[in-house]
Amino acid sequence: MDHFKLYNDHYGHLAGDEVLQSISRAVAQAVRAGDMAYRYGGEELLVIMPEQSAETSIIAMERVREAVERLSITHESNRPYGVVTISIGLVAVAQGEPLVWEAVLNQADAAMYRAKAAGRNRVALASDPASGAAPYPSVLLGAVASREPDFDELDAADR
Repeated sequence: MDHFKLYNDHYGHLAGDEVLQSISRAVAQAVRAGDMAYRYGGEELLVIMPEQSAETSIIAMERVREAVERLSITHESNRPYGVVTISIGLVAVAQGEPLVWEAVLNQADAAMYRAKAAGRNRVALASDPASGAAPYPSVLLGAVASREPDFDELDAADR
């Protein structure tokens, strides 16, 4: 979530928890039935979208981004938008390519920070979609911890 700390400071931690639940529901509703959405850490979300190209993943994450913005949850500190928004880092992992979670999450994290630096409320791809790095992308919504995820620890987003 863009400017989450400012949101928590202004509206309180209970409101922060509630907004994260609303975002989680919006994300879960905006992705395909076979996609997997998880809460990963504090305000971080992880969406795994199997069997999608980088191009279709960008479209899917734009749909997610728009769904969160359409919630129209007031966030006075998130200028110029005035509502809760998210910045998304997207990583495509080719079928058959070794999957190193730490590397994937670090790439997604870097892409997310590029989205934030470019003005927030946008999707940034970690690699060029023309590179053919699809069809098994992973998507990260938010910053990540520097350890490999343990899927037993991930909380499934509300569906």
